[in-house]
Amino acid sequence: DTLFAEKTHTISNKTHIWQGVFVFLCEIPIFVALILKETIMIQIARFTFNPLGENTYLLWDDTKECIIVDAGNSTSREHAALDKVIADGGLKPVMAVNTHGHFDHALGIGYIKEHYNIPFALHSDDNFLIDSADLSASVFGLLAKDIPAADIDLKGQESISFGNSTLQLIH
Repeated sequence: DTLFAEKTHTISNKTHIWQGVFVFLCEIPIFVALILKETIMIQIARFTFNPLGENTYLLWDDTKECIIVDAGNSTSREHAALDKVIADGGLKPVMAVNTHGHFDHALGIGYIKEHYNIPFALHSDDNFLIDSADLSASVFGLLAKDIPAADIDLKGQESISFGNSTLQLIH
């Protein structure tokens, strides 16, 4: 019985924009291009969390700074699985960011913010989804209480950065 499926992908090239690299991250693609400065290796680990089978991604580069995308971890076992990959890799989380505000993509945000003391970024057009997360979750017989509001509004921003890497934002 596997808690999550994890795959690590490495992306490398020189000064290229990779169109469509992050389209697979979610139903509504917000991260569409990866801009590489010099030769940078981006590692991607995927976890499948919560009863809805939501995909959470951990992205990091050679600096070991990382971002957590769509933190759907909702149990202590799921938190531990994510924490283990971060610890084993010597990674330093710098931001939790969501591709959109569906409750299943945000169940772990409270834990991530508290445990790693990092900001949460979301496009403000999705704030209503976070605000109504508990109601949405109840349709599936789940709880989504205390999902925090975003600290960083992605509306109007063109990119986010971590380590030596920059992700272009498209909404």
